[in-house]
Amino acid sequence: MQAAYDTVAREYDRRLGGELDVKPLNRALLTALVELVGTGTIADVGCGPGHVTRYLAELHTDVLGVDLSPAMITIARERAPQLTFTTGSFAHISLLSAATAGLDFSRM
Repeated sequence: MQAAYDTVAREYDRRLGGELDVKPLNRALLTALVELVGTGTIADVGCGPGHVTRYLAELHTDVLGVDLSPAMITIARERAPQLTFTTGSFAHISLLSAATAGLDFSRM
């Protein structure tokens, strides 16, 4: 799966990088997540090129983007070098959950 996402990363970003602009319900749900979390880290799991991570970071000071695809993480870092992005697997989410106040799986 990692290789497949690496292969399509640029096209995925081109097609879906602005999706939140036309999805008010998604924005409202993400805003509600931030409000419910309060303080602590929010991990955007399966962050892809980081567009949702960037949105969350506009609302919350401590956001982490995690994706299986190194190519997706490269794009995310290009678009938002001030944010933290890391390559990781959904299978290891238990390691994240102990250190996070909220997890966004909206694209899983």
